[in-house]
Amino acid sequence: MDPMNESAHRILVLAIGNPLMGDDALGLRLLERLSGSPWTLEHAYQLQIEHAADWAAYSVVVVVDAAMGQQVPALFSPVAEVEVDAREGLSSHRLEPPVVLALHRAYFEGTAKVFVLSMAAEGFELGAPLSSIGELALVAGEALLMQELARLTEVHAPREH
Repeated sequence: MDPMNESAHRILVLAIGNPLMGDDALGLRLLERLSGSPWTLEHAYQLQIEHAADWAAYSVVVVVDAAMGQQVPALFSPVAEVEVDAREGLSSHRLEPPVVLALHRAYFEGTAKVFVLSMAAEGFELGAPLSSIGELALVAGEALLMQELARLTEVHAPREH
């Protein structure tokens, strides 16, 4: 088995957003462009508690989301770890990546490295197409994701002695 390929299959690209809401569809549009890649590609309308368990199957998770007001077309950044007290009003809907990561670590003994690819967005209007800013962000986001996943795959690939 090819170690590079094995490592690549342990990568999840999880797009967040609503395909009917203009630039909120950026993540899903990126998944369409990645069709046929060796990574697991999934879409969700929002992050939920269940994602913390799902991430246990992966060594790397990339959450892809549209970002209103972002000044650069695309950013790729690690998710900072936070402490979460589940007794303090945790909702089962619309969690932020740091909270899902904390649940992943605390309740599922997860070890995935989690990143966010954010793409600049201009509007989330119902029925609207991608904006011109969204279109540029999509191209930039795909290039940045490919670059970062190539680097991460190399870092996580087992070394032959």
